[in-house]
Amino acid sequence: MKVSIILLAYNQKSYLRQAIDSVLIQQVEFDYELIIGEDCSTDGTADIARDYAQRYPDKVRVLFQDRETAERLRRRGLGGKRNFITTLEACRGEYIALLDGDDYWTDPLKLQKQVDFFEKHPECAVCFHNVVAVDEDGKPTEKLCAVDQAEISDFEQLLWGNFIPTCSVMFRREPMPTIPDWFLTSKIGDWPLILL
Repeated sequence: MKVSIILLAYNQKSYLRQAIDSVLIQQVEFDYELIIGEDCSTDGTADIARDYAQRYPDKVRVLFQDRETAERLRRRGLGGKRNFITTLEACRGEYIALLDGDDYWTDPLKLQKQVDFFEKHPECAVCFHNVVAVDEDGKPTEKLCAVDQAEISDFEQLLWGNFIPTCSVMFRREPMPTIPDWFLTSKIGDWPLILL
């Protein structure tokens, strides 16, 4: 398996279909899988995820969290991060791409371009691209990367601040370290993950 896509979903019924469809339209020369980490939604999100898994069993898997555990973790502020770790552990791909249930990709060649980049740049552990934020009406509000974003950045530059939009990230599964315990209690998840 070349790429695993992690899609975390919690109460995102209004957005989830668009997110999943943006994965399924990818035009690639390799196998990929979409793993949906469904975190015990109460709004019908789980039904949508289940429907896609039934219709696309060769591409889509859904991991349903235990409701009691998920609610306990959410009360402690740990729900999303535990869901991420569980979903990450289920990935089989050489590369991992990230997408949240309320985001979507617009380029059907996104995954292919990122894999091609990694094949040309074995020294890179993470790659990303610009993202356009849109409002609830679908109108663009801003691009999230700086106009002068370097093609290649290093670890020190990332320590100064996170300039990587999470829904654009792809990273190499190896040499990904074991997720440390402090990750669960950090205030944010995306920046520490990229640093790891």
